[in-house]
Order: sequence, then structure tokens, then C-alpha cells
Amino acid sequence: MVSYINHGLLRPQTVAARPYQVDLAVDASEKSSLVVIPTGLGKTIIAALVAMTRLPKGVILLLAPTNPLVEQHVGTLKAFFVNAVDVVVINGRISPSTRQVVFNDATAMKIVAATPQTIANDLRAGRINLANVSLVIFDEAHHGVGRYDYTFIAERYAQDRRKDALSLGITASPGYDEEQISTICRNLNLDQVRYKSEQDETVKPYVQNTPIDFIMVEQEPELIEARKILTTMCGEALDELGLPAKISKKDLIAAQAVARSSQDWPALFFLAKVGKLQQAIMLADTQGPRPLIQYIASLKSDKSKAAESIRRDRRINHVLGLAGQIRVGAKQQALLKLIIQQITSKPDSKILLFCSYRSAVDAVEYVLNLASELADFKIAPGVLVGQTKGMTQKKQQEAIQEFRSGEINVLIATQVGEEGLDIPAVDLVVHFEPVASGKRSIQRDGRTGRNRPGKIAILATKGTMDEWLLVNSYRNRRNMKTALKNMEN
Repeated sequence: MVSYINHGLLRPQTVAARPYQVDLAVDASEKSSLVVIPTGLGKTIIAALVAMTRLPKGVILLLAPTNPLVEQHVGTLKAFFVNAVDVVVINGRISPSTRQVVFNDATAMKIVAATPQTIANDLRAGRINLANVSLVIFDEAHHGVGRYDYTFIAERYAQDRRKDALSLGITASPGYDEEQISTICRNLNLDQVRYKSEQDETVKPYVQNTPIDFIMVEQEPELIEARKILTTMCGEALDELGLPAKISKKDLIAAQAVARSSQDWPALFFLAKVGKLQQAIMLADTQGPRPLIQYIASLKSDKSKAAESIRRDRRINHVLGLAGQIRVGAKQQALLKLIIQQITSKPDSKILLFCSYRSAVDAVEYVLNLASELADFKIAPGVLVGQTKGMTQKKQQEAIQEFRSGEINVLIATQVGEEGLDIPAVDLVVHFEPVASGKRSIQRDGRTGRNRPGKIAILATKGTMDEWLLVNSYRNRRNMKTALKNMEN
């Protein structure tokens, strides 16, 4: 029997009383906290419970990195709180004068949800201050590093509300070592770390089974040959610099910084050439023929001398010819087989596919559309990409809704789909390629197994960069858990 939290500000029988959520919320209500729990275990509920205790003291500001995530939070919070609590979205479509009034009026109980860019712009323009804000919630708090607007807002909040300010950072993936996690805490003015893993006794009853299947693919012979040519070209440029044939990205960036500071133009030329050739090699390894062809074609519009040097090398035409011989890449074939198996075994399946590159999204969508014309069962692909890649916020929301409703049963997403989106009934999450970042890997995996068991499949090409990315990602995840346990203790 489910027990619910009874409170005058919550709608009856809407928020279940899960012990781990209550425990974390109680601690976070007393001290600014970084709360870390696996995806799908109710971070928004924890935020709502903390907000519940702070509403009588002022405005609640909830920040999320993307507009779809902001809209999702607003819908969830409206379902939780009674009508006396005003839950509003602040964005660029709302007039500056209205946005100003929202923060100046502290009489009504109010939760304001926005992207950090919107709030930071208003703060810099002097339109608002945060003196009336009793709680700032930083969703996906791992963004609180560098020059991201979370850090600026946290600094301004400390200045504007000097007494009884409270902040809450929530994430499933704060970083893979203690230094990264400590940096987030410093930047967002968080005083403690609270962590619950899947192995915690209070969490275990709510964790769904999500087995991971690693699908290792043989690289196409044509791409193996193309890769050899690109590697030779890259090695020649490195020889000109006196650098080893195998050089890490970190060392390459360091060499670029030295060359730039000394204005060593010949070195910068060869370093730029190496960077472009390494990108081509990476695409051949992890994305397949079509993204490689599109990248090389894009060098025609690149006016740099490095791009011109690559274009003029006759070997690059041979690379294009080899890649062009492949009609459907090995990864795409493995992906298609996986999707067919999933849909034929469970016709109402929802499949969420992650790709790191828009060119790979397009290539996969093309193959799935072809397959849908031939199949006697439903393959209905859709796309979710960032606004900078040509998809408006309205189109993003439409794609998510079509996926929720089942009109689309395969949603192909870039990084914009990795964070926070709550699509409860995803049966299969597919990584088109491994990602080195433990944070991103955790976020991807967390899109399934939220309310019922799901599956995860990771495609990787044998003997390529994919294998390194796979090992590095899971090492980072293991290190993160160790760091969190150490910091909480």
C-alpha cells in the first residue's frame, strides 16, 4: 500500500512518501546541499519537498539547462502543488516588465522556472534581483562549472539575499573525482553532499532492472583502409612538428597554446591540420561512412589553410571513394537488427537512440525511413536535436510529445535528449557510440528503467576509438561513486 505525504500545499495523494526522498529533502531543507541520486528516482520530488518548506519565506527559483526541461518541471510541479502556489515559466517571450514584477512581488507563494541564460541576462541588465528568492534549485547541477550561468547566478544570489539563503543542486552525475565535485559545491555555494546509490537499502525497492548489452561491430574493410590513409596524413603533419604519431588531445591543445603565444604560424598550420584529420579519423571509427563523407565535404567551405591543404591532397579523394562504396554502415546494420528485434518482440516499444553528431542522426533516420517502407510492422523514427542545430523549442516539444504518445516509436536524439527528460515508458536506450564522459553515459542510461524495467544497448566498433571510450566511460562512473562516498563521509 502506497503512503502519501500530507501537507497543506500539496494536492492529496500526489507525492508518495519514499523514505530516501524524505531523508534527502529534510537534510537539504536545513543546509545548502548537492543531492546526487540515480536518474529516474525522483529528483524533482526532492526539489518540490524542499520548496514546500521555503515557499512561505519567498520566491522559489528553479533553473534547468533547456527549455523542454523547464516546461517538464512546470507541468510536474503544477500537478504536485495546490492552486494557491503559482508555478510560472520565465522566458524571452515574456516582457521584461512582467519578468521584473514576478521577482519584486514577494506576497504570493510562487515557483519560477527558467533557464539560467534568461535569469542571468535579466540580472546583468539590472531588471531583477534575487533578494526575495528563498531557494534556488540548480537542476542538472553538474553544469555549475566554468563560465556557465549557474555560477554567476549563485554568486548574485549570495549578494542579493544575505540572510537565510538556501540553495539545492540536484544531479545524477556531478563528476568523476572529488575535485570536480568540490568545484561544483564551491561555485554554487553548496555546503554538503548527500548521495544515495542504487545499492542503498532505502533505494533498492524502487530501482528497475536495466541490463546493458554491448554490441561489438566489425569495422568495414573500406573504412579500415580509409583510416590508414588519414592516419598516414596525420602522422606526416605531426612529423613536421617533431611530435609523436600518437598524441593525446590534451597534449595537442597544450602545443597549440604554446604555438599561439609565440606566434609560430607554421606550427599552428600543422596543428590545425592534425586536428581536422583526427576529427575525420574519429568519425570513421565511431560514426560510419556518411558522417565521414559529410565532414570531408564541409572542408570545402572551410577557408583555413589547413583545410585547403587537406582538400588538395589527392589521397583525400581516395578516402571519399572508399567511404562512398559503403551503402549502409556496419553500425547502422547492427542498429537496424536491434530495433527490429525489439519491435517484433514488443510491438508497442519505445526506443530512444542517442547520437553525438547531427550527421549521424540524419544517417540513421535515413536508414530507418527506408526500413519502415519495407517492414510489415511499425518503424516510425523522429528526431530531437538542439535549437542551435535547427530545431525550434516548439518542434522539440512536439517531438517529445509524439514519442510519449507512441506516434513516434524511435526517437533519435543528440545531447539535448540526455538530461532530465521524463519519458516513463522507454523500453530500450541505444548508444550509437560510447561517450568518454561518465556524466553523459549516466544521463543516457537514465532515460530507461524509470517506472518499469528497460534495456540498454551500446554499439562499439572493434579495434577503434570506440573501445577506449567505452572503458574510459565506465572507469569514470566507478571513480564518481567512490568520490561521492568519500565526500559524504
